[in-house]
Amino acid sequence: MKENIACYLKVITNILDKSKTNSLRKYEITSSQADILVYLFMNENKEIYQKDIEKHFELTNPTVNGIINRLELKKLVYRQKDEFDKRLTLIKLTENGLQMKKNMELDAKKFNEILLNNISNKDLETLTKVLQKLFENAKSIQFKESEL
Repeated sequence: MKENIACYLKVITNILDKSKTNSLRKYEITSSQADILVYLFMNENKEIYQKDIEKHFELTNPTVNGIINRLELKKLVYRQKDEFDKRLTLIKLTENGLQMKKNMELDAKKFNEILLNNISNKDLETLTKVLQKLFENAKSIQFKESEL
């Protein structure tokens, strides 16, 4: 069973990625763009800088810059220079972005209902704890790659 965990996680991830991509077509955004929008949705009461997005997703500045450029073209976000430090760029949702939040939240609720069907609260709690441990272990692998 232990040797199948990574395989199960990979297959589940592939299925979820395909479902996510299909569901985002109606919004005409990519999965990466949706990830950043959701991050902004979840932090809409905070000031989010481009550097915060880079750090959170462990992405380079050019990568995040490109994604934000495309979100700006779609009028979902806009950039604003920090009034005290012009080197920093705030990323804010537009009215269109806020409207998309409402629609995406409804989709996410339906998606989660399907995904979590027939899973008890106790099993879900256990799964969450195990996934958190797997996450921590996976992060430590990069420091131990020479031992593998």
